[in-house]
Amino acid sequence: MPRIMYWNCTASGSPVTVFNHDKLELIRNRVAAVNPDVLCLDEVSRLVVDSKTQTTGKQISAQDWQRAYLNDQWDELAVSVNPGVHLNGVVFCRRGASGIACNVGIPDIKFDSENTKRDLLRVTLNSRGSDSYGNPTSKDVFIWFLHANASASSGEIAVKLALAALGGNYAMFVGDFNFPFADPSAADAAAKVKGTAPLIGKMRLTGWTGKKAFTQWTSSDSRLKQGDDSEQIPGLSRWITPNGTIDYALHLKGLNVSPFDSMAGMNDAALTTVFQNFDHFPIAYDVSL
Repeated sequence: MPRIMYWNCTASGSPVTVFNHDKLELIRNRVAAVNPDVLCLDEVSRLVVDSKTQTTGKQISAQDWQRAYLNDQWDELAVSVNPGVHLNGVVFCRRGASGIACNVGIPDIKFDSENTKRDLLRVTLNSRGSDSYGNPTSKDVFIWFLHANASASSGEIAVKLALAALGGNYAMFVGDFNFPFADPSAADAAAKVKGTAPLIGKMRLTGWTGKKAFTQWTSSDSRLKQGDDSEQIPGLSRWITPNGTIDYALHLKGLNVSPFDSMAGMNDAALTTVFQNFDHFPIAYDVSL
């Protein structure tokens, strides 16, 4: 049962500041805690490039980057280069894993628009087994890592396109949809697709009265709205305001997708550093082919 992890983490190319150093350490530690087989880090510095690219200046290959900041336990699969300072997506697989490959592109031409202009990363998981007669079987399942453009309208379009593309081997889309989570099968029992929300066991500091689940938040030096779900981070001047669950998975019903607690083992002190350094939680799923 492979485990996949996605994190819109806005990672730097190198620890040139204390902030970047702390952030890279947090990424390293959380990845080690979740222990995925396939890892997608999103909004990575444009300085992190595909290993096939000849590096220049301050550029670093994704393989060398993981060697420096991810305990050198990963093999680079692909880098999706997108415009902007921190918009590259990078996919790794655990070293030694078999039956895993990755490509950059889009599921179909409908994704080629201003609303969905980022390339996606497609991971192929190959499951080998045998049928009831003992004959060997092999099945490829495609999982797309997606990051919709940063607006609710673009996010809604991305959700509709993902749902329409699910079928056959296009088994799952996971990532930052920039649109609130909803399970299509909850409204239509006959639907062939469903949504699975992530499991984030530690998303609130002790004493937080907020009730809504969330994967993304904004932060400010002052309370953004009186009477909302804003809370001040203990020991810091920053206030955080949850923006709902916008990181999740959409998939075929036939695919067994179980959320894994991406924040397992966190205490208040560790959670405070996450709020201080990021604006998304990581998400993780165990996938049974």
